[in-house]
Amino acid sequence: MPSKSRKKHLENEILRGFSKQEGMIVQKSQPLMSLWRSQLTLEEFKIMDVYLSRINSHEPDKRTVIFEKGELEEILKVKYIREDELEQRLKHLGTPVRIDDTTAKNKRFAMVSLFDESFADQDPDTGLWMVTMTASQSAMKYFFNVDQLGYLRYKLQSVVKINSRYSYILFIYLENHRKYRKTRCDWIESLDNLKTILRCDKNYYKQYKKFNDKVLRRIHQELTEKTELRYSYEPIKKGRSVVAIHFILDPVSTEIVDVKEAQPEQEQLESDNEDKPEVRELWMTALDDLKLSKEQIEYIRSLLAAVRPALLPVNANFDNDHLDGRWFTYLDQKVKQMEIMDKKKAIKNKYAYLCKMVKQDGMAESTVKEDKSSTNDYDLDTIQKKLICNGHCQGETSQNHICF
Repeated sequence: MPSKSRKKHLENEILRGFSKQEGMIVQKSQPLMSLWRSQLTLEEFKIMDVYLSRINSHEPDKRTVIFEKGELEEILKVKYIREDELEQRLKHLGTPVRIDDTTAKNKRFAMVSLFDESFADQDPDTGLWMVTMTASQSAMKYFFNVDQLGYLRYKLQSVVKINSRYSYILFIYLENHRKYRKTRCDWIESLDNLKTILRCDKNYYKQYKKFNDKVLRRIHQELTEKTELRYSYEPIKKGRSVVAIHFILDPVSTEIVDVKEAQPEQEQLESDNEDKPEVRELWMTALDDLKLSKEQIEYIRSLLAAVRPALLPVNANFDNDHLDGRWFTYLDQKVKQMEIMDKKKAIKNKYAYLCKMVKQDGMAESTVKEDKSSTNDYDLDTIQKKLICNGHCQGETSQNHICF
């Protein structure tokens, strides 16, 4: 955290954030579109977008943004952020990434650190973090005065709601192809290029049906439910094989305006949509045979978030930092292990048994928070009594829900 003298020195340069994200507009230069090549996670993309929505691109002297206590937690939709995880996120945002020079005639790219300073200060009472971030000198030309580079503008609220990196990358890709907001546009993208942009393993998703079912359909569902983006797509075949995707992007009915205040009508609309089904991520498919409820799946998510990284297996079909893929591989192994045990001796409650297995691999200091009425003892009997178990036991619904 900056010293008192440093804070005073920066006082006139700091743009303090707002707890409400509605109405904020992200202005992103064309070169930053190439960040799909990077190792940045969805959460780190969101932090960068919030930063871009807070700055004035024509005021490069004001390149420091403060996230007040609790704001990062609100942005990332979590109750608490572990110190090691926050450190990792800020470290990634300060690590050099590839940025393509879209203005050059020849292929040209730069390795640039987006932020050169990040300070984190935790409130001892609430455990919430205040984070101060300053853009690096080398990244400033991609953040400020970007008129000559070209840029894309979209509502921050659209990307803050997204839960999948796949969906985020395709959202940026689609909006970047939009020629005019009030007219329909379409184009064709090769299937291999699309898989590369989404960082989907071409061998794992070799069959178009699998790629469509597990990736494209889920992205379409999420973007339709959580953003104003409306589009359709259809496969283009060469013989019997799908070789390309024809995208059709519908016009946008509302204009983007720089409004900083939340709209009550929009808040009400979001409240009305809270009961809509969430898009299923890859790791959830490993649990399909168990036929779990939404509450049960969300509780397993909270347990997964606490599993020690060293115990998450690396799958050759995914990048090492592909958390969704590593969770899928981890759960797939656990479910198969449980099936073997079930054949030796019948497991009456497979959901509770799985929870116990995942819990045992948890961090020493788990971030999973229980209700005041619940116990800290997560033995098999407690899980059976306190959680909904698909009708196997009558207990209270767990309110634990930590999304990463």
